[in-house]
Amino acid sequence: MHHPPLIAWLIIFLIGLCLGSFLNVVITRLPVMLMRRWRHEARAALELGDEHAPRFNLATPGSMCPRCETPIAWHDNLPLIGWIKRRGHCAACQKTISIQYPLVEMAAGLLALVVLALHGLYP
Repeated sequence: MHHPPLIAWLIIFLIGLCLGSFLNVVITRLPVMLMRRWRHEARAALELGDEHAPRFNLATPGSMCPRCETPIAWHDNLPLIGWIKRRGHCAACQKTISIQYPLVEMAAGLLALVVLALHGLYP
C-alpha cells in the first residue's frame, strides 16, 4: 500500500478539524432550533399568535461566547487553534469556554486521519 505524503496527512487533519467545528455548531444550535420550531407550532395550534424571535439557524448569528454572547473574532474561531490561543476563555468576559469544542474538533481531526490511514487517498 502506498503511504500518503505528509502534506496529505496535514490537509486531511485540517479538514477533519473544520468538520468537527461544524459538528459543534450542529450540536449546540440544533436543540435550540428544534425548541423554537416546537414552540412556534404549539403557539399556532393554540392560536396564541406569533412571537417574534431573532433569526437563529446553523449560519446566523455568527459564533459567539456562550456566556456573554459577544461575537467571536474570526481568528479566535479557528478550529482548535482559537481555543488554545485564548486558553479556553472568552476574549470579552474571560469566562471559561467549554472544553467540548476542542475535544469534538480534535476527535473529528483524528477520525479523518484514521480514515486516511485505513483507506488511503485513492479508492
